[in-house]
Amino acid sequence: MSQQEKVKEYDSEPIAFCAKCFSPKIKHEASLDMDYCGDCGCSEIKESSVYAWENLYERKYGHKYIIKGNDPKKSPVFKLSMSELMDRLCNLGQWRTIIHSLYPRFPGGFGKSDSIVLLFDKLVKDNRLDDLRMKLMDYIKG
Repeated sequence: MSQQEKVKEYDSEPIAFCAKCFSPKIKHEASLDMDYCGDCGCSEIKESSVYAWENLYERKYGHKYIIKGNDPKKSPVFKLSMSELMDRLCNLGQWRTIIHSLYPRFPGGFGKSDSIVLLFDKLVKDNRLDDLRMKLMDYIKG
């Protein structure tokens, strides 16, 4: 099978994405047996071909979801230690918004420090520190 045929076969597979923001970052909350968007928390999930989804995304945001040559893991945010990540999150006014975008059902009765400690405990257990780094890239500059 040629490379072009492999790409065509891969692109024919359906992709699940958020109906609200078109993000393909779909997470599953096992305790609720429910899928939700890892970016905005929406629970309405759609499915389409990769080609159709890319077109929807590009029409909404004016750019492709994946821009070749733009590796976010080369960003300075990905080089921060865990304590530096905690400090950055603590210093942002949108810390609660970021937490709820990562975990929509995160308990809201805690103060900032306790919430951030609980968040990092859950992020480490769920192996999702990179999800936080991606979120922080939207709010801070390196």
